[in-house]
Amino acid sequence: MLAQVYLLFKVFFSADDLRWIRSRWWFEIASTEAGIAQLHHRRQLAHAAGLPAEVISSEEATKIAPCFHAQDSHSRALFFGSDGTANAPKITQYYQAEARAKGAMVLEANVSSIDSNSASSDSSKFSITTDLGTLQAKTVVVATGIWTQELLKSLDIALPIIP
Repeated sequence: MLAQVYLLFKVFFSADDLRWIRSRWWFEIASTEAGIAQLHHRRQLAHAAGLPAEVISSEEATKIAPCFHAQDSHSRALFFGSDGTANAPKITQYYQAEARAKGAMVLEANVSSIDSNSASSDSSKFSITTDLGTLQAKTVVVATGIWTQELLKSLDIALPIIP
């Protein structure tokens, strides 16, 4: 069993819930050689994804969060000093309001499939099967996160979803 302390610590710099993105910092701590090696690997992955991250000493981690980490001679931390989180409900509400203002119909429904109506004689290009019934549409915005691939499968569209 790997004797590793692996902790996640997040602190808000701002508690303003009305903002779309909140600045945060966080770090992960490891105290074994294997755990510290994993921190270095995760730092490389973060950098490859364009995220600034640094492996810092126990002393530096204690300065950042003295109530969370007691300084020692062997642990290290992977520090994300400029991370953030998006306020998904606020962003969704904004884009729904913008779409409605431009004439879109926004429905909350359980969608089981989206199919192409390319042979249809009317202007609707898509048939959407929902728990409200089958709907026809010229344009469809698919904002379903991890379920997007499944819904787009019948349209032969591959859209990468990156967490």
